[in-house]
Amino acid sequence: MHDSYREARSDPVAQPGFTWTAGYPYPRVKPNETFDRIDIVWSAGTASVTASQVVGEAGGPDVDIPVTPWPSDHRAVLSTFHVVPGTAPAMAGIDRRIVTQGEDFILRFAVGNLEDARISVVPKGGDPATSALASMATGDASDRPSIKLGSTFMKIDAYDAVLADADGKELARTPFWVLARDAVPAVAAQKASYKPGQTIELSWHNAPGMKFDWIAVYRAGDPDIYNYIAYIYTDATVEGSGSFDSDALGGKLEPGKYELRLLRDDSYVLLAKSGFTVK
Repeated sequence: MHDSYREARSDPVAQPGFTWTAGYPYPRVKPNETFDRIDIVWSAGTASVTASQVVGEAGGPDVDIPVTPWPSDHRAVLSTFHVVPGTAPAMAGIDRRIVTQGEDFILRFAVGNLEDARISVVPKGGDPATSALASMATGDASDRPSIKLGSTFMKIDAYDAVLADADGKELARTPFWVLARDAVPAVAAQKASYKPGQTIELSWHNAPGMKFDWIAVYRAGDPDIYNYIAYIYTDATVEGSGSFDSDALGGKLEPGKYELRLLRDDSYVLLAKSGFTVK
């Protein structure tokens, strides 16, 4: 990845391009504040920067585009690129990660330069050649880049949408889940009790599948939402498993009561919790 501002403005002494901070709010800045360039537009591949500018408060250092009043404690970066387009890779996708049983859902696909490919729905990890529940030749993707299917007769389970070429070679796979209408999120430790220093094994089910859903360890009943001991992300999965070892926990948990909390998408929206003890 390339830093577009520094590619366009190569001298960090002449043009430091600080984006932190304009003040919070402008012009209020704490004494001994550290100023830095922490808002960056990155690029890669066949994209070359033609210009990069700082957007911020009028009269601010290195501000090229003034805005009054400036509404943020960060300045912004605006970069312009010359881009040479490439061929889109083969891709398969679902219009949602969670399908409520009985709802319709849409398979979308891109086949690049291929003229003959097939999109299939299979149980999680399944082979389209032997376990497809539904399958369709993609034909001319510019004419028909998606297909609508129903889930009424699909079991409550995990599935994959798989795109394969004419020889059966897998090109792309993406997961989705069919859940019951009354499904609720759940998280649980593998055991009810652990010894100090033991790894806490856990699993979750019916999570929203958002990019930054996360699971944290708290002392049982702690009302301070910021006072978590450790956390892991679910990696946008609806169900899965994970663990907290001593390194992740910052040492051994002291004897006492604790709980796992499943939280939505980098927020503190509590979706599920489950207790365990250390003794």
